Amino acid sequence: MEPLCHARLPQNPLQPKVLHANKKCGNLRKCTRWTRKHHYQEQMISSWVPYLPSSKDQTLNIMRLLEGRTGHLADLGSGDGRLVFAASSAGFQCTGFEINSLLVAYSRSKALWIGVPPSQATFVKKDFWKTDLSIYNNVTAFLAPGVMEVLGDKLLKELPDDARVIVCRFPIPHWPHHSSVGSGLDQSWAYDIGTVRSRLGTIQSRD
Repeated sequence: MEPLCHARLPQNPLQPKVLHANKKCGNLRKCTRWTRKHHYQEQMISSWVPYLPSSKDQTLNIMRLLEGRTGHLADLGSGDGRLVFAASSAGFQCTGFEINSLLVAYSRSKALWIGVPPSQATFVKKDFWKTDLSIYNNVTAFLAPGVMEVLGDKLLKELPDDARVIVCRFPIPHWPHHSSVGSGLDQSWAYDIGTVRSRLGTIQSRD
């Protein structure tokens, strides 16, 4: 967590490193504006989310916001798989989406080592921006602030009404949240898609 821009991948899956921009794009904010202008949001953004693993508190906060829920879970930018392993142990059928080959290999190896079957946790080297997520009724993400609005647009188009979206550290702009846990860098927000659609629709109709 690329077609038009290139970035260095972490040498070690367990040591987070911020990805560095090349001279063409400069920084994440500049690239995001450029892609919006030229309608390449998904292709560009997929290259600009650095690998930064969630903390223990963030993982615990996400699991608290998943209490009482079941079903299929997609972790967008699964990194070293820590959230996927936590959710699979709670009974979710999880898919971790990750474009970093080293992290995918590490997560798969760990799943094999600790005996987590593929029916509970699967790690795919796949760009979630180009994937239809409609089969998932739970989605988790810890991404960069510059991509959250575009992520919200994608999830509103694809997820079922009973889906819950949980994000870490950076909320989805304009979305009314169902609940929130933690504070500061460890804060997480939960959104219920049916409620978000209803309230955003009401606001738009008023405008």
